[in-house]
Amino acid sequence: MALDKKRRKELNRKRRRLEELGELVLTRHDDDTGLGSWIAQFLELEQAGWKGAQGSAISSAPNTEAVFRESLEAAARLGKLERLAFHLDGQPVAMLSSFVCEPHAFGFKTTFDESLAKLSPGMLLQVENLAILERRGVTLSDSCAAPDHPMIGQIWPDRREIVKLSIPIGGSLRRGIGRALTALELHRGRNRK
Repeated sequence: MALDKKRRKELNRKRRRLEELGELVLTRHDDDTGLGSWIAQFLELEQAGWKGAQGSAISSAPNTEAVFRESLEAAARLGKLERLAFHLDGQPVAMLSSFVCEPHAFGFKTTFDESLAKLSPGMLLQVENLAILERRGVTLSDSCAAPDHPMIGQIWPDRREIVKLSIPIGGSLRRGIGRALTALELHRGRNRK
């Protein structure tokens, strides 16, 4: 973990402040125990925040919600799902789902109660998620967050480079179109940096 002593102390203080608000309970499941209600709580919590206000929450699009539900249910059936949640007096304040495909684990979706943002429940849950590396058979965990994510970068400073390879196929027309699209993509990538 990349958190320095000052940041760890601050997070411990925030956790104590959360605990002062009520009973704070961490749950961790790697099976389908209560999965249906967990998913419903996740969707409701996400919908209550900025994503819901902007119409980009998972439950804002029925097809997206169906894929989310089916993904978690299938992963649970295969023993490839880990779910973490902080509940405060029985209400979720931070939730995280990860797919476990040994030797790797991949963060899938996370949400938190934005009314408690000053107490960082999402960050506290991400710190708890470090325990995924203690699972037998897991040697690497990928947050799957954007490389410049301000919160995740504090916990997971290491980066893996992902390489994209375009292989031309077909006749000269298809190859020409492929080269043009690849050049356009490279140009857009350079302009984002």
